[in-house]
Amino acid sequence: MTDFTRDGDSDRRSISRRRFVSTTAAAGVLATGRTAAQNDDDGGGGDGGGSAVNVGTTDTIENADEVRFDEAIPVGELAQLFIEFDTADHPVIGTDIQFQGVVLNAVASNEERTAVSANLEWNEFEWEGDRILSPLFEPMAWVSGGDVSLESSFYDEYQLVRLAGTADADQRFFDRYGSVPYVWGVVPATESVQPGTVVDVTGTVEYAGRDDSTVEFGASGVYLTVTGLVDRGQRTTISASTSSGDRASFLGTQLRTQPQLTTGLADLEYSYETEFPRPAGGSIVTHEGQVDSTDYESGGVDTASMRTTGQRIVVGETRPGQWEAESGDSGDSAEPEFPNTVAVLDTSGSMDQRDTVSGDSRIAVAKQSARSLVNFVENGNKLGIVDFDYRATTTSSLESLDEDARGVMKDDIDRLSPSGGTSIGAGLREALDLLRGTTGPKSIILLSDGEHNEPPSPDSILPELKSLGVTIYTIGMGSSAGETLLERLADETGGQSAFRPEPGEIRQVFQQFSISVQNRSQITSERAELTEGDTASGSATVDGSCDEVQFSLSYPGSEITLQPETPTGEPLSEGDGVIHRVGETSEIWTVEEPETGDWSFTMTGEQLSRPEVATTEVSADSPIDADLFINDFHYEQTGMFRVELKATNGEQRYTGGDVTLTATNGDETEEIALRDDRGGPDPVGNDGIYTGYFHPESTGEYTFSAAITGGEVADLQRDFTRRLRVDEVVDPIRPYREREPLSSDTSSTGLLERLEQYAPIVGVAAVGAILAKRYWLGGDDGAGTAAEIGAETDTGSDAEAGTDAEAGTDAETGSETGTATGTDAETGIEVGGGEQQ
Repeated sequence: MTDFTRDGDSDRRSISRRRFVSTTAAAGVLATGRTAAQNDDDGGGGDGGGSAVNVGTTDTIENADEVRFDEAIPVGELAQLFIEFDTADHPVIGTDIQFQGVVLNAVASNEERTAVSANLEWNEFEWEGDRILSPLFEPMAWVSGGDVSLESSFYDEYQLVRLAGTADADQRFFDRYGSVPYVWGVVPATESVQPGTVVDVTGTVEYAGRDDSTVEFGASGVYLTVTGLVDRGQRTTISASTSSGDRASFLGTQLRTQPQLTTGLADLEYSYETEFPRPAGGSIVTHEGQVDSTDYESGGVDTASMRTTGQRIVVGETRPGQWEAESGDSGDSAEPEFPNTVAVLDTSGSMDQRDTVSGDSRIAVAKQSARSLVNFVENGNKLGIVDFDYRATTTSSLESLDEDARGVMKDDIDRLSPSGGTSIGAGLREALDLLRGTTGPKSIILLSDGEHNEPPSPDSILPELKSLGVTIYTIGMGSSAGETLLERLADETGGQSAFRPEPGEIRQVFQQFSISVQNRSQITSERAELTEGDTASGSATVDGSCDEVQFSLSYPGSEITLQPETPTGEPLSEGDGVIHRVGETSEIWTVEEPETGDWSFTMTGEQLSRPEVATTEVSADSPIDADLFINDFHYEQTGMFRVELKATNGEQRYTGGDVTLTATNGDETEEIALRDDRGGPDPVGNDGIYTGYFHPESTGEYTFSAAITGGEVADLQRDFTRRLRVDEVVDPIRPYREREPLSSDTSSTGLLERLEQYAPIVGVAAVGAILAKRYWLGGDDGAGTAAEIGAETDTGSDAEAGTDAEAGTDAETGSETGTATGTDAETGIEVGGGEQQ
């Protein structure tokens, strides 16, 4: 390890953390495979209501005593702290931190920094409508801006290094914001730092403009004084000495509108020699292949072209469709392809153990759940089954489902029996072989009850799974399941993880995950405990965006029935446009071209020897969906959970809705309005991310229901339910800066007027820099006046070409810029290393 700590830096903050364990519902990571998140909001500094928080407090993270942070702070969590509260007095300043990341740029002169500023033009979010230059990423990206002023002598002693995070938390950051987070670091000029290098970083969080800042930038913002780097490998090997025909690699940020990676100082145009999924804009991606041409001598941005034979998405996700070979545009307009799912089932010897309550063996529950999955997956979608102990076999090959295929697959599942050790890696490799070469979305549902203890290592399979865009959903059964590994597999692929100590709840997890793997939109969920003769009812609003709706029932295995009713009160019956499937522990009604309006459904306990829990999930084939993220990163410091509902309409964000979060723990119920108006805790208005905070008043298991209504689809009504276990109550401190909401007529104003609304946050100087087309992410050298820019934004010309948020892209060309954002949910789904439920 290279250590270059400055003299006199021994006085750093110590770390103390309180123990906290939380769990999230299996369906509560991303509804599309990336659901996660928590929310806590202190609305209006103590009004206790309508401002997206359930507690009033005047204490903030800025003025609270003894607020300390862990050393292991990923870049995404550091960025989140300053997105919430960008202040020179933040208690994290002065903390020594460590993380793993990649070097995007190493800047050794003002000329190079100016080039980065010019070429990393503003990268827009991928939604239509208003495109406002967001203050969201400014706290981390400000060094790229025109306000920074460094003496040339600075580079005699230091260099500037742009570092992107690559940890699970950084993937979750991407899942929420569509961009990979980064931070600028100050590194001694004597150190050799190459772009495209994977590094372990240690450093001290500093804030320019403070008296104790190591460097005077002429501007204010957070940065990192790097005190140590460990080189973990070079990912970019293209250089000025590379010739046409050479094999090489390149790491950069993906543009949204064309097959090109960029670092701001170097661009790679690529074409696929073999088929790979299309990375989403803002993803950090490595390409390997044969170089066609290079231009590293022009004195401007270095360029190269490559025929790609290998692709790895380091942080990010994939998008539907493929790049068009001739135009370079994405194939978004193509008809969506059917998803491919492989269920990977643990059949090791420990799966013979029995549940102490129901008496069912784990293998019996796994087989029942897999058979139910066969019913939950709709016709035309592809499903395969793999089983593994110390080795893996294909139980059922990947097949397009119809009634005949379902029968064969259920018979194959019935023949499974437990024996041997546990090789999760073997199961993943077998599933990979089934998915390789398929088109359309790819997913794995992995069930295991133990620790991986046989070769091959799952880590040896994971890179190719990620490069093919495979999303992994993991289920841990029993107390000995390898939670750390299962959570990481889900996090790194944008999936969900769930852990159930009792086998009986596994069926419901399969039911929830079946919605995600089919890219369906959840409408509502109803869970009830029934005895014989009992009924439980629910309702679901089907709006005009729904081409098809599914009512699915899951229960332990006696006899419970499900009866949906149309908005006119007619009981649903099998027939034209209605498909009805009944399994031993499931029942499914599928309605094509459903009538819009308020549907209802009733669950009835027909033959039950004891009380049983039944769950009905209502989902739709609809472009409108939402991901619920619950972030517990600084719960220990603030007593607050940050809750975000990211709503989408296809590839765009869904704006204009009203979102209410209801938190229930026994008899305790709280309602919190989540905001998307840049008011209170919401950092960006009209971006489709509805934000708030929650402070638990007591320990126990909370059920969160986030309901979104209205917006672009007037009759929209969707509910997203998650569960969270709180083991300790922490006194609340407001972790965010209060903001004034946008005016109600923001959508009709031009860019110039909208920027003026942001002036209190980004500063008058920053607004002036934007008008000069030299904001903190740089500007567009092509177009001229601010009035012209506003006109372009309002008409959508810049917007349609813009790309991702983290690496930033130019509005017209899609060249990346590079901000600091990032899925939890989740990827993820994981909440504070806890369990999902």
